[in-house]
Amino acid sequence: MSRCLAFRARGRAALVAAVCLTGVLTTIAAPLPAGARAVRARQADALLVKLGTEAWIGYGPWWIAQTKGFFTKEGLHVQIVNFQQDADRNSSLAAGQTQFSNIDTGRTIQMVENNKLKISLLLLLDDSEGADAMLSVKSISAVSQLRGQTIAYEQGTTSDLLLHYALRKVGIPFSAVHSSYIPAADAATALVAGHVKAAVTYEPYISNVVSTHGSNVHVLYSSAQVPGLIGDYLVGNAAFVQAHPDIARKLLRAWNDAMTYWAAHRADGTSIMAAGVGSTVKDLQSTLRGVKIYTVAQNKALYRSGEIGRRYLLVGGTLMSQGVVKHPVPASQVVNLSYLP
Repeated sequence: MSRCLAFRARGRAALVAAVCLTGVLTTIAAPLPAGARAVRARQADALLVKLGTEAWIGYGPWWIAQTKGFFTKEGLHVQIVNFQQDADRNSSLAAGQTQFSNIDTGRTIQMVENNKLKISLLLLLDDSEGADAMLSVKSISAVSQLRGQTIAYEQGTTSDLLLHYALRKVGIPFSAVHSSYIPAADAATALVAGHVKAAVTYEPYISNVVSTHGSNVHVLYSSAQVPGLIGDYLVGNAAFVQAHPDIARKLLRAWNDAMTYWAAHRADGTSIMAAGVGSTVKDLQSTLRGVKIYTVAQNKALYRSGEIGRRYLLVGGTLMSQGVVKHPVPASQVVNLSYLP
């Protein structure tokens, strides 16, 4: 499943069985003398680095880095590889076909817990802070009133994750509601048509429905109320990162430069991002309002405060409540921000 334009494939279908990593990705070299390390660094510059991604605005700064020459500035040869399906993106990283990828938090937990993959989370890229939401008829004013109601949502997606979290928070067992499995793009339509009392979806469908049917429906609960539940990380194959730490550092410096450029040249940066995800600036506005894209400095602050660790356990706990994983994964096991500039 994929989103068109700037709206990321938010599917959480089961990750295909991970194939064994081969070649350089499974080899951690023994310590090298200084001269050999210098040679290794020069060779690394000549490597083609493949970065898996999807058409999601949270990954937009990578297109700024590519367009404005920040990869080249670092001596990197980066190929941004676009995927239409989450499973293809994930299996490509597992197979070593891409060395780095942009992957949602929940999926990274499943990769480690269920598939035993060795990955390193190098940077928190973005969070949905309103871009995902549960809508309802106005007669329902609290999540606690959903007991016994039929809710439209797309199974195995971020909509599913948000719904489970919201019900769990107010103590409603999932068995106490009725599910209507409808694609997220159509869930809000089912609500407006009166087929269900509540629906979970994402932008731009949230804004479209509220702006045209605001007298009858409203946002009951959104990802803005639970920062960190729906987010994404830059993920590297752990063995590759250990073998080529210079590449990880250079990639992160390029992200930092791209974020700095976007802050100083908002219009141009947004235009580049829109082109990268195959959309228009106008079409991105509703999504951008509900998404927070993180700088390197913000990553450091979130890590120091312990917030990254808390959020990671929050997602793991929600996945446990869904029966997707048996145990949460502590952030300390996979998050490695030591390569940040």
